[in-house]
Amino acid sequence: MNILLHGDDVAKSRDALSILRFDRDEVITFDGKSANLGEIKQACESISLFGEKRVVIIENLFSRLTKNELKEIISYLSSIDTNYDIIIWEGKLLTKTAIGKLGKKWQAKEFSLPKVIFTLMESVRPKNNVKMLELLQKAKELKVGNEFIFLMLVRQIRMLILAKDKGLGDMPFWMAGKFEKQAEYFKIDQLLLMYKKLLAIDIRQKTGAGAFDLGGELDLLFATL
Repeated sequence: MNILLHGDDVAKSRDALSILRFDRDEVITFDGKSANLGEIKQACESISLFGEKRVVIIENLFSRLTKNELKEIISYLSSIDTNYDIIIWEGKLLTKTAIGKLGKKWQAKEFSLPKVIFTLMESVRPKNNVKMLELLQKAKELKVGNEFIFLMLVRQIRMLILAKDKGLGDMPFWMAGKFEKQAEYFKIDQLLLMYKKLLAIDIRQKTGAGAFDLGGELDLLFATL
């Protein structure tokens, strides 16, 4: 079976990948960003002593930068037919167009986060406490873990600091534009202070020195921003 696992809920897609590779006698894993067509062909076409107990895994294939090589590999994978599993794991959400290039032999499974988590991150700015707390509560009600919310917040503040310093590099212009627009609500000192607060929360949680659990820390942080 040919299986594509993709989506922005990386934790759940990783769990699914672990289940699919469990109890296999032979697991061959490739970094899709760098593996070439010859290596993948050899793994897919070579004779296996274990037959159906074999699995070939290609991670982050759609994230490679060389489009011509990507096109060649996808063309090959869309036509291959084996008696064992080939799995593509992608740590992001793919478009229907990208998925369609793999053809009908592939079964796609999407693992998506609730949209509220992205709305929450985009709402982070001074004097927007009521809206942030409302969205934070919705995220918790949808079972988005406090740990994941915290990690997303750390990433968001890091991106805003880079946006403030014009350091987003080769990020797509539409994405960079979002960060740059949000960064306008902050002074650089505010962002650096918030980053220090997140570091302090992380230390308290890891050492057990805090008065609140992580959920409480997030509530307090959003209430006082």
